[in-house]
Amino acid sequence: MEIINILTALNGIIAIAIGIFALWKNSQNLINRSFALLAFSLGVWKIATILPFDARIGELIAFGGIVFAITANLNFYQALAGVNKRELIIGEYVLAFVFWAIEGLAFFRKDLLAIFDFLTLNHQICLFAGIFAIGAPVFLLVRATREVSGVKKYQLKFAALEYFTALLFVGIALTLNFDDKQTISANILNAPSLLAALHLLLVFYFFVEYKFLKLKIIAPNFLKKLIAFGFTIAVTLNLPLLVDLMNWDIPEKTTSILVIAIAVLFYNFTLYLFDAKKWFEAVSLENFRKAVDEFKDKNIFYASVDELQHNVQINFCPSVGIKEAQVVVLNLDGGTAEFPQLEKYFIQNSNYLITAEEEYLQKNKNIKCPYLAELKKLGDVCFPLFQHTNELIGFFVIRKSVGDDIYLAEELKLLEGSVHYIALSLMGILYTKKLREQAEKLLEDYERLKTLDDAKDAFIANVSHELRTPATAIKGYADLLASPNFGKLAGKQKDFANRIEKNTSWLLALLKDILEITKLESEQIEFKFATVAARKFLETLANKWKKSFKKKGLNFRIELEKINPQTVLLTDSKRLEEILDRCLTNARKFTEKGSITFEAQPKEEFLEIKVRDTGIGIPTKKLENIWDKFSQSTNFLEKGDQGTGLGLAIIKKLVENLDGEVSVQSELGKGSTFTLLIPLQHERQ
Repeated sequence: MEIINILTALNGIIAIAIGIFALWKNSQNLINRSFALLAFSLGVWKIATILPFDARIGELIAFGGIVFAITANLNFYQALAGVNKRELIIGEYVLAFVFWAIEGLAFFRKDLLAIFDFLTLNHQICLFAGIFAIGAPVFLLVRATREVSGVKKYQLKFAALEYFTALLFVGIALTLNFDDKQTISANILNAPSLLAALHLLLVFYFFVEYKFLKLKIIAPNFLKKLIAFGFTIAVTLNLPLLVDLMNWDIPEKTTSILVIAIAVLFYNFTLYLFDAKKWFEAVSLENFRKAVDEFKDKNIFYASVDELQHNVQINFCPSVGIKEAQVVVLNLDGGTAEFPQLEKYFIQNSNYLITAEEEYLQKNKNIKCPYLAELKKLGDVCFPLFQHTNELIGFFVIRKSVGDDIYLAEELKLLEGSVHYIALSLMGILYTKKLREQAEKLLEDYERLKTLDDAKDAFIANVSHELRTPATAIKGYADLLASPNFGKLAGKQKDFANRIEKNTSWLLALLKDILEITKLESEQIEFKFATVAARKFLETLANKWKKSFKKKGLNFRIELEKINPQTVLLTDSKRLEEILDRCLTNARKFTEKGSITFEAQPKEEFLEIKVRDTGIGIPTKKLENIWDKFSQSTNFLEKGDQGTGLGLAIIKKLVENLDGEVSVQSELGKGSTFTLLIPLQHERQ
């Protein structure tokens, strides 16, 4: 068998197989049935030419395949355009059958040819009828695109592009292989096998794309020009053929000039039609890419969802033809979900959803989409927004104007690149909101605790004040008992009286410190700042303590020579004196032997005052909490001398109110050094 016959048979078999596939997918659908009949007719046309029949019978069968292929082709595009009138379809096939039958008579009875000459393919009337049947789909598709929108509109544009391309190849193939010595019937019957296969594959490609909605075609300017150029070539190649067929008596030179003029006009008209009718997408991918890049370059941190929403809206809507772009935040507090089905879907899938696709699948494929109602409520396309833990936190939804084309896969892929930045922005907003709520709750808790603390301080102050009166009375009576004016006491009696006096003194000191620390914390103590001659003030204070240290046998060293007599402090001298008295009291209390050093010197903007002792020191583990209330550096039961545990806390509070600083350095068994930094006069000014 010749190679040409093998290819012809293969084309026919493939065509029939494609038709069977269309029926298998959905035999009840008119589009599927008409497409299957188109494929079967083309298959019969090609196979009939190589069947072992009489040549005239094979030619008749092939001719029937051509006639019904043209009719099925018209019917297929009618179904796509929504023209589904049953009477019209039946009438078309009846006419096709009559036309084929008359042509069949002409094959066997030449004497009948003269009677039915006006119905034969060689007659101009039938030629125009055939051209009309082939060109009608163009009119139907163009008209239908004006009446629909969204997915359907784009599908019809895709179909028109395919049909234009098919006509282009048909015209070129017929022109290049046309033999003017044969009839039109013979030329069509002997058309190359590639013609049938190519057109069928183009239609089949569209059929698959149409049914499964994988719309990925783009048409930038260069592709528009290429298509227009192809149409122009097809028209110009077929124009001389049309002149010959119509038997027009036009000189060859005139025909050539006419062909060139028509080619130029047709090319420009085609480009104008594409642009004026917005046949392809109105917004280029470059605009999408630019919009996404501009959003990425912006600040991704926003104060609120409204601010993020505003920036998303102004960034995408004007530049890429989107009517509405919004960010939807989910309820993450465990309340009732507003979009439960969508949330359930996106927990298992991270791909975006297209409303039109889901609606098509549910309507035509019987695939249940429980989230479709929620999806339609939101918009055209819904992108999920995830935070870093892969938890769904919201949606990015876009919507085009009614009647606009659907989104291209490349457009959505570019938009998907910006979704991560939107999610990051939303995540920052939600975290900020959560932190703000926690801060407000902490503030409420703080205010509540502060109220309780104030109430506690007021209670302690009242109790301390009430206890001072009986404690003072007890101490007074104990002093009277111990004095000789009321008689001589026995040894044990005197010891008891001394103990009463000592413990009541400690109790009064404790009550005094409690009252003072309470007033300091509640800011009830007024600080009166005045100028103080630093050296004179410290010398007077030190001289007051000489006798006390001498009585205990401690060496008291005063080192104030580094202070300029003109150095002046602006401070509350009474409170500063209290601070230093408490420091010196502690040094005396915790030093059994050795020395106490009282020194001071200017240090930058401060006057540095140190009280250094050689006492018992402070354990390292207690230094961290030494400034806390009721914290003591030693166990007074072991030392034999008790304190209130509030002295150092009072010192720290007083120093802070004087805008100063206090610190301590100590080593157990080697003594301690307390350092005060009191601002000089110019600092406070």
